[in-house]
Amino acid sequence: MAHYGAILDGAGGEVDVFEAITENFLAGGGRPRAVLDALAPRRPIVFHGVGLGIASSAPPEPAYLEAARRLFDRYDPPWVSDHLCFHRSGRHYTHDLLPIPTTHAVLDRVCERVRWVSKVFGRPFCLENISRYVAYRRTDMDEATFFAELVRRTGCGMLLDVNNLLVCAKNLGEDPHAFLERIPPGSVYQYHLANHTDRGTCAIDDHRGPVPPAVLELYRYAVRRLGPATTIVEWDEDVPPYEVLVAQAARVKAVERTARPSRAMHP
Repeated sequence: MAHYGAILDGAGGEVDVFEAITENFLAGGGRPRAVLDALAPRRPIVFHGVGLGIASSAPPEPAYLEAARRLFDRYDPPWVSDHLCFHRSGRHYTHDLLPIPTTHAVLDRVCERVRWVSKVFGRPFCLENISRYVAYRRTDMDEATFFAELVRRTGCGMLLDVNNLLVCAKNLGEDPHAFLERIPPGSVYQYHLANHTDRGTCAIDDHRGPVPPAVLELYRYAVRRLGPATTIVEWDEDVPPYEVLVAQAARVKAVERTARPSRAMHP
């Protein structure tokens, strides 16, 4: 909200696309909707949700899906996204993005819900890999294999958060390059880039500060391996002046240009 004025004044001419958090715009009217109405004719807007909880024990609430569908129909995003996670059990909400057990049973549940949600939204639907701080004792596959099978069975796209791969590498000893090797080329619709804080014993995905070199280098590898796609820079804590964010976007564009494979593999 701090940068609404700068964006509407045209200060972000170098920015190609904006991402909006779905839940911030579900209510009709108000300044947030007015800003989207003014911005939509100038730049594409993609919506990214935090409230779906697609792997929760209870299915997504129909009222939520209907409100989101109306929002998407108004602004016609080329795709929409949320997170591969759960955040509720029955009537109990955690208000967090919690990791799922990557079992065959959970995969079946998520595939069924992806088909349902995609039909309700009437447009391509993507899921994001989350930052994780704990691991389950029993799983049937790693997270990348889970994503690859989800893509194969449903046509779901992936929102690949490169920063989250490095957070999981620090916290759980996972190999981010091995993760990328298992993802089908062409399945990534969008990338997220951000910073994290290394606390010594763990990394915290706090989106504080500019995108660090390690994230940019892994992003370069991802683009070479999986193909270019729309890329969003996330900076949610200690938010800087708008021109700093625009400069971050330009830096990412430069990295992508040097990383592009010989042919584009985007869907």
